[in-house]
Amino acid sequence: MTQDRAAFACRWLMTLSAIALAIIFIGGLTRLTGSGLSITEWRPVSGAFPPISHLEWEQEFAKYREIPQFRFANADMDLAGFKVIYWWEWAHRQLGRLFGVVWLVGFLVLWRRFRVSRRYLARYFAIGVLTGIQAGVGWWMVASGLSGIDVRVSATRLAVHLGLGAILLGFLLWLYWDLRPHGERPSAKEPAEVGALRKGANGLLIVCFLQILLGALVAGTGAGAVHTDWPFMSGSLLPPSAFEIEPWWENFFWNNALVQFNHRWVGTALLVFAWLAWRRAREVADAATTRLLAASALLILAQAVLGVVTLWNRSPWFLGSAHQMLAMGVFGGLVLSRASLAKRTPQTAPSPLAQE
Repeated sequence: MTQDRAAFACRWLMTLSAIALAIIFIGGLTRLTGSGLSITEWRPVSGAFPPISHLEWEQEFAKYREIPQFRFANADMDLAGFKVIYWWEWAHRQLGRLFGVVWLVGFLVLWRRFRVSRRYLARYFAIGVLTGIQAGVGWWMVASGLSGIDVRVSATRLAVHLGLGAILLGFLLWLYWDLRPHGERPSAKEPAEVGALRKGANGLLIVCFLQILLGALVAGTGAGAVHTDWPFMSGSLLPPSAFEIEPWWENFFWNNALVQFNHRWVGTALLVFAWLAWRRAREVADAATTRLLAASALLILAQAVLGVVTLWNRSPWFLGSAHQMLAMGVFGGLVLSRASLAKRTPQTAPSPLAQE
């Protein structure tokens, strides 16, 4: 029964992780195709049913024609064009609903049938709480582009939305790794050195998360389409326009030059830190952790190269989408690397899924 519990929970967590990745993928394409504002209402239940009749489509299109994006950017769009962007946003929201249903079914099974421990049940409930918060943040983000003169959503709200998505994905992967069958983790050569590596892995995760937020700011402000040379930015290390906005602190969020500069150099730092962590892991960590950190470092190198290529080509949608998804791969790899450094219990210890 214990093995059945663990197997079911692992399959459930990996299914949720796959759906989360699909949501992030479709969400990125929704943004890149300019489709994120096509549905102007927040209807968690009834919104699952798309327009069917011509009249229903005309009603949805009429709502879209009232927002700034249509008036200032898409005034020549017809109903056929509207349907294209509508389906992207609807698919993104529908995947979110699917995630919620799969979470609820799995949670109820683990609670009522398998009687998991209270500690793990609380963690599984937290997945649902995070999902609800993420849905609310998604609408909060969309609402930022429905009034005023903006033709796209707030870059800072986009960063919050993507950042929460990364946190949710990382939480799912951590829980999955924690439930995988494993014996007592072999001690490294010096326990103190493993502790230092664990702190380094924490730092890597923080820097990677910051880089994801900066990437969202680059996407949200359109900074990827300016200063398209590398390693310099329009011939300078830091363009003179980097601090032209007043007050000065707003430049870190809305100045294209400074946002891109920060994204470039935090990414460079992440690559260096990942390489150093892998080198250290070879000396003090077990083989699994070393392999995970090696894979993460290689992914970060690939991500850096892809970032430069994307910049040189002024961020076409297919490169932008690949860049975003590879970022999730990097983050996932670093989460698993850190999880592999967590202290483990012997195989003879009770399963963490057992009823307390």
